[in-house]
Amino acid sequence: MTKELMTLVDENDNIVWYKERWTLEHWKDIYRISALRLENSKWEVLIAQRSFKKKNQPWIRWPAVSWTVNDKENYEQNIKRETKEEIWLELKNYKIWIKEFVHATKNNNRKYFRQRFIAKSDKATEEFILQEWEVEAVKRISKENLKKEIQEYPEKFTTTANEYIKLFC
Repeated sequence: MTKELMTLVDENDNIVWYKERWTLEHWKDIYRISALRLENSKWEVLIAQRSFKKKNQPWIRWPAVSWTVNDKENYEQNIKRETKEEIWLELKNYKIWIKEFVHATKNNNRKYFRQRFIAKSDKATEEFILQEWEVEAVKRISKENLKKEIQEYPEKFTTTANEYIKLFC
């Protein structure tokens, strides 16, 4: 079985090295992630709930698709692959949005570059085929209700959920 290597970068997002996921030193290593905002024609966004089987932050909610970029792909390749794997959607028409550096002190002092993507799909939530190891459930939610839920129940969302409000809303 091939080991998946994470792409490590410097403060300018230049590739400097590759490491196995379990060897990441979050206080030191900077890596890359991709995140997708998927909305429908009613302007509702799709959010995913992490699988209960996950070791790190099971049950929490986050963007429709989000994952760490590995050594064999760039941000775009990553988001296309992960969208197909996690929710069984072929990502074709999308916009590349803001890439930013995140230093998430509330989340084990993680440091990463996050490239965001925006796409539209009117596919019903029950039509998505979920990758059980990654995604427990998906739901559509209005942007207003998402803001309200994050404020009222922050424990249900990733520790960087307030940052995702910018992505979703």
